[in-house]
Amino acid sequence: MDSQDGTKTCPDCGVSKQLSEFGLNRRVPDGRARYRKAGFRIRSTASCYRKKAEQGKTVRERIDVPEARKTLPAMPRDKADPLRGFYRKAEWKFAYTHDS
Repeated sequence: MDSQDGTKTCPDCGVSKQLSEFGLNRRVPDGRARYRKAGFRIRSTASCYRKKAEQGKTVRERIDVPEARKTLPAMPRDKADPLRGFYRKAEWKFAYTHDS
């Protein structure tokens, strides 16, 4: 920690930031990670790409999806029951009927 006002300097950007921008790390005296969360994410992603490239593999790029596409439309109540179409007979443990 740089000072008693709750800030810490990030080695990547060299700017003092609030402690809340750093992740937790119990192994260091101040209890916070060395890099900011945003900077650590960038470093981790770059490391992943580099390691996969060394192995001859590729990593798919993240696709930004509009917020409206992240939720599924409401399902009709009769289709929402996962056990619909199952029935039980004494001699069978489970059986499935193929409804149309």
